[in-house]
Amino acid sequence: MPGLNYKVNLLPPKLQREEIVDVRRLLIITGVALLIAVILGSYGVFIISFYNVKNELSATKVELTAVNPVAARVEKMRAERVELERTIEEYHLILRSRKQWSDLLVDINRIMPVDLWLVGLELTYKQPEQKAPGQVSQSGAPAQRQVSGNSGAAKQPEAVPRPNAVIFKGNSRTVASIGVFINGLTCLPYFLEVRLDKIGEGTDGIQFEITAFLKGVS
Repeated sequence: MPGLNYKVNLLPPKLQREEIVDVRRLLIITGVALLIAVILGSYGVFIISFYNVKNELSATKVELTAVNPVAARVEKMRAERVELERTIEEYHLILRSRKQWSDLLVDINRIMPVDLWLVGLELTYKQPEQKAPGQVSQSGAPAQRQVSGNSGAAKQPEAVPRPNAVIFKGNSRTVASIGVFINGLTCLPYFLEVRLDKIGEGTDGIQFEITAFLKGVS
């Protein structure tokens, strides 16, 4: 019949696959293409992010370079403020000490017997007397001379120790007046311990030396 076209394929069945679409192969190729596209896209995003971070790091370094002088000035101001506060505290301490010593001198003059007078007043550091059981101090010497030999083994003293004692040197007409003076010093609120170090006949009465340890000073 005219108008009808027939196509006859005489090839074996294994070769008759010209127009048959291999879906499985197409899916594999598509998947591999998508995977490659994802990898390339991720790598591109990574490169972009890397350069962005690098630029931000460079900008941060520039900012830190600009901030460093300001931070140095702030640190210097902080150190100056701390030093100023320390100076003010020392000044206040000096003022309080000045008032305390002024009151101390007034009180000493008040308790001093009329036949007793001072010829010397000395601020010094003395190790408080510490006697071992059964140990007796000889010749009336202060105990710090006995323990000074092994003081380095226990604790090294400061290079310039803070004064913790007042040494009174003076003369008296009678021994009783010296006792009255020692009792008066003991009753004052400034001293922790008062002891008589020396007493003897002198050219101008009875000479004595008294050590009074200050309170609140180690």
